[in-house]
Amino acid sequence: MTVQTLKHDDLMFLTPAASHHLAEALCLMPYLNDLKLGKIIDEEFYSTLKAKAPSIQVQTLKIDELLCGPSPAASHHLAEALCSMPNLTDLTLGKILHYRFYSTLNAKASSILLQTLKLHGDKSPTPAAAIHLAEAICSMPNLTDLTLRRNLNEEFYYTLKAKASSIQVQNLKLDDAQELKPVSSHHFAEALCTMPNLTDLTLKGYLKDEFYSALKAKASSIQVQTLKLDDLVCFTPASSHHLAEALCSMPYLTELTLGGVHKEEFCSTLKAKASSIQVQTLKLHYNQCPTPASSIHLAEALCCMPNLTDLTLGKFIFEEFYSTLKAKASSILCCGVALNFDDIHTESEKPSKFTATTPCPKTRDYTSTSSGNPSSTSTRSLLLYHCHHHHLHLPRRHPYINHRYPPNPQRSRQPHSYNAQQTIADYNATYVGDTQRLAVSTPHSWIRSSPKSATRRLQPRRTSRPPKSTPR
Repeated sequence: MTVQTLKHDDLMFLTPAASHHLAEALCLMPYLNDLKLGKIIDEEFYSTLKAKAPSIQVQTLKIDELLCGPSPAASHHLAEALCSMPNLTDLTLGKILHYRFYSTLNAKASSILLQTLKLHGDKSPTPAAAIHLAEAICSMPNLTDLTLRRNLNEEFYYTLKAKASSIQVQNLKLDDAQELKPVSSHHFAEALCTMPNLTDLTLKGYLKDEFYSALKAKASSIQVQTLKLDDLVCFTPASSHHLAEALCSMPYLTELTLGGVHKEEFCSTLKAKASSIQVQTLKLHYNQCPTPASSIHLAEALCCMPNLTDLTLGKFIFEEFYSTLKAKASSILCCGVALNFDDIHTESEKPSKFTATTPCPKTRDYTSTSSGNPSSTSTRSLLLYHCHHHHLHLPRRHPYINHRYPPNPQRSRQPHSYNAQQTIADYNATYVGDTQRLAVSTPHSWIRSSPKSATRRLQPRRTSRPPKSTPR
């Protein structure tokens, strides 16, 4: 049997013999690597799965709305089976109600090979079970991706904070965080700042003021490089102020995505602390500034960020943002700006012309539109690539760029991607004599190739007539 993906939902009414045969069949399939199971309440299934777990080939396992029944033995067998699967790297768990599952998982966590763990569900386990769950997560040696979509209690976050220094998680995602209590929010923020390998963090929902204050206090020790704040709402001005200061205090933060409604205190604090922020890539998606003053502060903050090279602008309400951006454009250091006009609903919000007043020697404008007007509704995006005079001085003709046949961004056979950092590196390598590395890293479409006629001239001329003999 060559089945690789198997989905089997609603297994509540299986007999013990049928559950036993199903578990054995799953463990005997040689190519099965993706498995999704629904409700299973028979203990015979879990006992058989535990006995045959070393021979199963499943790599991705999803168990939604899991009901282990009234028997604690079923929860115990399931936890031991998960820790015995040799190829299991991606696990999604739904409702697990019994204490025995978490205690067994904690005892066997050091032998599990999981790399990705997703916890779903709307019920929080008991305080003792939450402690075992947090300890198990911090004891998994290969766990790098963690998603929390379950309402966990205070004991979970307190234990996570205490054991955070030993966790191996690199990517952490928290969805639907509005149920966190103030004490849990404080513990969670301190746990994030203590995780030694955490580089990618995604937060979504409504977090309490205690989270932002604790994040601000510990922001200098956090290791996060990529931060995504989707639909994040700060209810009080104090929380907005703490969030902005925390972002500017993170020493390794290079990529930031902001979404939601930001108060004026956030924009003003971000403007005041913008000179110390380390962000290089900033994406503003569906940002709503409630007042014109907040739009002005945000535009001025963008122009004061010293390391900002890639900027994506989404929805803004007031015209003051664009007027301030135009007035301060000479001080912005961005090499790439993306304006998504589809997120702006009214015609008055769309800028009729975005003028770059930067005294740069060269400006490239690639516009994907039929009419050529940047303010038209058919425009998908406008990309402005600026080579600022503080960053790059390109000669009129680059020796290693094919100026006769430049890359065409509208041709599907030859997609064009402009990388300012790579261009700077290639330019510097040309003048220090490192031409060998430049020849390897330069795309073949940019290297000037010799014409075929020049190659033919180097070949000897073929003739069918014999050479003439010299007369005596």
